Amino acid sequence: MIPIDFSYWRPTSAEEAVALYQRLAADRQEPAYCAGGTEIVTRARLGQLAPGAVIDLKAIPEMCRVACEGGRWHFGAAVPLAQLVDDEPWPLLARIAERVADHTSRAHITLGGNLAGAIQYREAALPFWLADAEITVAGPHGRHTAPFAQRFGGALSLDPGELVLDLSIPESATRFPSYAQKATRLDYVDYPLVTVAAVQSPGGHLRVAWSGLLPEPFRSDALDAALSAAGTPAARVARALGELPSTLVEDLHGTADYRRFVCEQILSDAIADLEGT
Repeated sequence: MIPIDFSYWRPTSAEEAVALYQRLAADRQEPAYCAGGTEIVTRARLGQLAPGAVIDLKAIPEMCRVACEGGRWHFGAAVPLAQLVDDEPWPLLARIAERVADHTSRAHITLGGNLAGAIQYREAALPFWLADAEITVAGPHGRHTAPFAQRFGGALSLDPGELVLDLSIPESATRFPSYAQKATRLDYVDYPLVTVAAVQSPGGHLRVAWSGLLPEPFRSDALDAALSAAGTPAARVARALGELPSTLVEDLHGTADYRRFVCEQILSDAIADLEGT
């Protein structure tokens, strides 16, 4: 049960959803977009959120599709993480998504919800960061498609009333050699000490994205360059660690020093896996 009253809306197009949001916001109803609803339910129960209106996005077809068209894979923002794991259109995304929460929760947590949610880990973003993804957003001024990295720098940059419709990647990116690992303190299902996604591009360059190290997901061109430079794997890992920010997260899950140690092990494993060393 949610201890609040709210109106419920189920538009069938992105334009209808955005127009509804604008009208409801003008009426001071504090609307919220909803696809899976896990965060709305949880935060409402904790008294952290009290929307006067909920706009359900699951009836918008383009937000619920996973399809390859014109040489690009398209992932709708309302697709549940469990579907991305079970259907496995992109192996790297499936391996990252299968460690987000438990199976029951993944059936409700959507791709867009994971990227835009208040929980800071946003692990589903990591593969898209590495694949030159594009993101399509609908808002009061129409639709806009931009490089994912322009809209996501650890958190999504969205104006009030904007919603994510779709993320897309080149079809070739799904075949890049890839590596995924999540380290937790205790249980298999837990918030991460460190989650890493890594790919090896056709030129042999390594790209890595992280979650759990900093208050928000993180990637660095300088770290990628250090990891891809000439030298022994141990020397490359040491140079890459030197590019990490100095203020890593410290919490009940692990200290900064322990997270750095885990990073070292994961980077060594990633090189061995991707390069066969």
